[in-house]
Amino acid sequence: MGAGCGLCGTGAGELHGADCPPPPPPPPPPPPPPPPLQMGAGCGLCGTGAGELHGLVMRPTLGFTSTLTNRSYTLAWYPQFGLWNSIVPRVPKKKNSAPLWCNQGAVCFVNVFIPISFNFSLPLGSAFKQLMQWTQTVNNSNVDFGTLTVRRRPVLNASTWFPINDSANFVQRACQQMARLGAFFDAGEKLRVTRAAIFSEKPRFLGKASKIFGPKGQPALAEKIRRFYRNFQPNQSAWQMLLSSLDVLGDLLLTRRLYFYHEGSYWLLPLEPPFVGLITDSLSLSNQTK
Repeated sequence: MGAGCGLCGTGAGELHGADCPPPPPPPPPPPPPPPPLQMGAGCGLCGTGAGELHGLVMRPTLGFTSTLTNRSYTLAWYPQFGLWNSIVPRVPKKKNSAPLWCNQGAVCFVNVFIPISFNFSLPLGSAFKQLMQWTQTVNNSNVDFGTLTVRRRPVLNASTWFPINDSANFVQRACQQMARLGAFFDAGEKLRVTRAAIFSEKPRFLGKASKIFGPKGQPALAEKIRRFYRNFQPNQSAWQMLLSSLDVLGDLLLTRRLYFYHEGSYWLLPLEPPFVGLITDSLSLSNQTK
């Protein structure tokens, strides 16, 4: 055929005249399947793609890293209004009014990755979405953030009087939830955490806050509790803080008693020597291992 025939690419095969354009390039090969996600301690990669999540648990957060996006995330349990506010309430000036607790805990999700230590794996897809739904349920349950644990005495396996909702407890609960969703953990992995502890004999229940404070409450008991927590208010001068500390120390040595607030109720703790200290707990991540 001569120039300008125009019969370009018709019929079986390809016909090319002198002035015909070159054939189109072949289509690109299909992209390779996405690699599995790698999890370190924290998460927010809500179960997209296929494969496995390989994760790591650190103390005391969960984290996840995607080899597909090379981004990392951290999922952790925090006091919403600061650590001090989870230990001590604000005491209003109005007589018989209840102390104001700002000790709400919450699961926080941040675009930061923290070094890791323990391995686990979790199937992707709906299981991981269910994990994120579980964290939303935790946030909607108004759980108090716990800082101090109350134990019978400073020995291994001593009785714990109150459950503590701290960061380590959240990691343990999250790992147990992941196990229910199909996660497997390295055998023998433990989460070791150091906690501040109060040592007490069996606590005595004083009543719910709504029954102690207010015009129909117990004014004498209400004033004792208010006076106790007034010593820890943050707006004191250095001199006032010193006097408050001496007042608290003297009261503890004389009475060996401590007021304690837990989930809307007040308790009286009969202290046991050494009264306070640090303890180390070893928490199992899950019974479901590789």
